[in-house]
Amino acid sequence: SNPNGVLDLVQLLVDGRVSGDAEAFAEHMQQLQEEVQKKLQNSNDKYKEITDVHRWRK
Repeated sequence: SNPNGVLDLVQLLVDGRVSGDAEAFAEHMQQLQEEVQKKLQNSNDKYKEITDVHRWRK
């Protein structure tokens, strides 16, 4: 039969399985996000340290 809408064109996961490529991509994105968060935290810690030293000198 012809599809009636966009959702009729989508292939749904039968077993709830995810392709290996999609899973690897998701893991990579999670690792990347964690790395970015660590770098931001390190930068914020450095800025705080500099600011705290400056405050004590006043």
